[in-house]
Amino acid sequence: MIGRDETAKGEDVIIVARQWIASVEDLSGKFRNLVGLVADGPAWLQWALLERQLVMEAEDESDLLTKVQAGLHSTPLMTVETLNLAVHPRRLMQLDDDIVTQLAKAVSTGNGADIKAAWKLLTPAGILSFVDLEDGRDFLGRLDVNDASLFAALDLEDLVDLTALAQVDSKLLPSEKNGLSHKAAAFAVTQSQSCAEFCDAYGFFCRNATAGKGQAKTGSAELVAKLWERLSPLVNGTLQTMTVGRFTSDEGLCAQIETSVYNGKPLGFATKPRALRILSAHIDASCDNREWRKAVRDALMDARCMIRHGKARDVSLSQDGARHSVEYVSDKASLILDCNAEGLVTIADYHP
Repeated sequence: MIGRDETAKGEDVIIVARQWIASVEDLSGKFRNLVGLVADGPAWLQWALLERQLVMEAEDESDLLTKVQAGLHSTPLMTVETLNLAVHPRRLMQLDDDIVTQLAKAVSTGNGADIKAAWKLLTPAGILSFVDLEDGRDFLGRLDVNDASLFAALDLEDLVDLTALAQVDSKLLPSEKNGLSHKAAAFAVTQSQSCAEFCDAYGFFCRNATAGKGQAKTGSAELVAKLWERLSPLVNGTLQTMTVGRFTSDEGLCAQIETSVYNGKPLGFATKPRALRILSAHIDASCDNREWRKAVRDALMDARCMIRHGKARDVSLSQDGARHSVEYVSDKASLILDCNAEGLVTIADYHP
């Protein structure tokens, strides 16, 4: 909780960034627009400002909006029915003011043209609607794996990942697919215990079954499965993770990662499928075990050096607010790190 400002007046009841909020006008236009999208949000705010005792303290307006949503509805995600949208308050607070203004207008009027205008701004910002997310479910159906137990309870993050996978898959030429998608899905289901692992195992299969120049061309499901079996044991023991404290701001995220890596804490991949997907895309599949281990160590060292000496080029928050992604770029490689709500930092993607 944030301490009270010395100039605070006793009759005020909400504290944001150490400042007492005496009226709605003390809050930004963006916050006022977004709290209006929370069911019963405006009524709560009006009630809170009429109270004569401390109601809530928040680090910033993003934190306040998050607490209002969770407090009123016992769920972190805001549901905007007019737009068929579910999204975390922090992600909405990251949007530009003009996007939020149009979003509020669309909800207020319910006009089709306003809704369409809102989505023209939301889609480039990486926000997906319930309709968009159905592409992920449809993708599983087309691959005949939608009944698999690991897809029994898909959350928003799972649906976003599956939708992204479906979009990548749709760009393959018919000649490149040639039954590849179904084979990849069947393989990934057998190797995975979660939707995230499925996406990585699916990517591993597709990458190695359609390997180009400089890669071993393994054109059958059997050969890809054998490659997986050969490499999997070599990854055991090299998968390391590091845990940092909880944080809420993008600036804090960068500082925590840089500090932890600089102090020598290990850094690695979230899961074995993640490691195999990323590393096998850049290492000749025909290399021997010693070469593979060396390549794994080199990749981890390269990642740590990039973080230690470089600066984050981009920081983004997932639609469900559960994951921060940070991109680092050097002259030789690019790196994306993910940090989840528990503070676990892992390599999400790596391109040397």
